[in-house]
Amino acid sequence: MRASIFRSFLAVVPILLASVSNAGQRRVEVGVGFQSISFGPQDQTLNLGDQVTWIWVGSGHNVVNGSGPGGPGTGTIFNTTTLGSTGAFTWKASQSGFVPYFCSPHFSLGMTGSLLISTAVVSSFRITEVQYNDATGHDRIEIANLGGDFGDLGRYRISINGTTAATVPLRDVGVQSGSSPGRVVIRTNEGTTGSTTTDLRMGGIGDLPLTGSVALFAPNTINTSLPDATQIVDFVQWGAGNQPNAATAVAAGIWPSTSEFVPAVPVAGNYDLVFCGVESDHGAAHWDVGHPNFGTQSLCATPTQASTWGRIKLLYR
Repeated sequence: MRASIFRSFLAVVPILLASVSNAGQRRVEVGVGFQSISFGPQDQTLNLGDQVTWIWVGSGHNVVNGSGPGGPGTGTIFNTTTLGSTGAFTWKASQSGFVPYFCSPHFSLGMTGSLLISTAVVSSFRITEVQYNDATGHDRIEIANLGGDFGDLGRYRISINGTTAATVPLRDVGVQSGSSPGRVVIRTNEGTTGSTTTDLRMGGIGDLPLTGSVALFAPNTINTSLPDATQIVDFVQWGAGNQPNAATAVAAGIWPSTSEFVPAVPVAGNYDLVFCGVESDHGAAHWDVGHPNFGTQSLCATPTQASTWGRIKLLYR
């Protein structure tokens, strides 16, 4: 009875526009469990402004907000089509409180879930190193989990200096959190096979230019348009301002202005940029020139207070 009263109270919490620029991430798998008719996990907690991603592992399901078909407010927040096992959908939490949801074809079989949007420790993916214009064509991107909880980078999208995105080839790419964050290295010009959860081969991206940008987007097979501030996760541009996806990053509050960029400066023949800020930092001021050091301890040392999930900047002059 108490749980029912609590959920009824939360369900009427008024909508609040998300103002948090640093979006964390939550993930739910669609079509798991007995007879593949469950959400996993069924209930998630997250913060206002975080992104929750549903990844389809089974076919014939959809995701609709509400307590059930025909209920008040059903489908007014999100209402996906029925997708197959490669489907993905991401919603950025724009209201606080309790948000129930269900699968229309399997509601009568108990396929329901919920989001409690209040205060939570979540994963937080950030672009933390970029090697570009390498003489041998072996350019790389590093993405780290600077949040406080386990994350999964599977099916996220990466856009390099353009308006199209390449999708992470694996459905599951688990990334640990902690004072030494889990890291995933993406090889942008080295084939398409042999990917592991820490070393992704995405040769279709190609060589990274001397002037360009990298943008990370949440998984979504329904709305694939990149100019969408609710879907972008992180962004960096170098060499010059006004690169592709810069306006979307500014609209999302994860980059200060379209004209701000990290200078393209080589170190010992390499062009390598490293993020030296903490989870909530954005902009060129938190990037520095460094020597390539992918998949290992960052050029930025871990802080004495691990609870910040950040790192102290080391200058290379």
